[in-house]
Amino acid sequence: MGEKKLYLYMNDTEYGKKLRRFLNVNRHPLLRVETVTEKETFWNGRKNRESADEYWLTDDVAGAMEDAGDSSSLMVLTEDTDEKRNMISCRAKAENLYVTILSAMALEVQAKGDMGAPMQGVYGVYAPWGEEGSMVSALLSQRLAAFGECLYVNLCEFPMLYIEEEHPDRGLGEIFFRIDSPDLESVVTKSKRKFGTAWRLPGVSHYRDLWDVDEKDMDLFLKRLAGECGFSYVVVLFNDVREALPMADVMTGMFLVRRKSVLADPKERWIRYASTEKKEGIIRPVIMPSGWEEWISEMENTEPDKWMDDNDKKEFIDQMTKSEGYD
Repeated sequence: MGEKKLYLYMNDTEYGKKLRRFLNVNRHPLLRVETVTEKETFWNGRKNRESADEYWLTDDVAGAMEDAGDSSSLMVLTEDTDEKRNMISCRAKAENLYVTILSAMALEVQAKGDMGAPMQGVYGVYAPWGEEGSMVSALLSQRLAAFGECLYVNLCEFPMLYIEEEHPDRGLGEIFFRIDSPDLESVVTKSKRKFGTAWRLPGVSHYRDLWDVDEKDMDLFLKRLAGECGFSYVVVLFNDVREALPMADVMTGMFLVRRKSVLADPKERWIRYASTEKKEGIIRPVIMPSGWEEWISEMENTEPDKWMDDNDKKEFIDQMTKSEGYD
């Protein structure tokens, strides 16, 4: 059975963001969720359906009444449930709603505690302080590589955990120059290097290379890496909130990594920023466990493909990527 795509359009945008997040982080390996922001685009997509593996979910009851497409591929969120007409109650618990949607798409509900591979896509990591962001993003790349081809992209001026070779002509800046070029895939293929069980792109040859990429360029870059370059997963370490927050909409998950010991907790301010910019719903705070500082020296003296042999590190990453409710 191949991948099935679910197009999501919600008049209630806040509920839609929470629902999309829940569907994504529950990570059924054969379900791909795409949000449609325009009502007309959503219904036109229904008319021009290209595959039997495409489904639509909406709370636009009026539009559904006028829809002339295949009714079995359309699900409508309403106050009440009518399974024969694919009407689903928006008051249902998140877990029950998830099961109902999978059933309507003829996808097998997996056993609890065995949700399969994490949802494919782009995962961002941002840490307001120090080295924990580098460590978590690198560990995440090794874990995701167990489920499919994974690419690690480090947007820091001075990448940690690997030594960069001196090849300015093949640095990240050169790849940025090809963001909208038809040969981006071939450039990425030539530039990628093995990074444990994952792949990585080279870092920037000069920190000013990061200044040449605006939000629009980065958005396109990440979408093309995930959509055209053959990777199931892309892990991106962001160096600055000005880079990270605008990309939240592109992410399957955006992890805000923070320490227990700091006096100031960035979580509330980060969420407030995200709400102000209408990019909340995908951000997941991650608190570093006690003793994490020792992991740095361990990782520096161990090959990346051995990092997941440590159960503490593996369990930390698995816990980090587990699904959450959207209440």
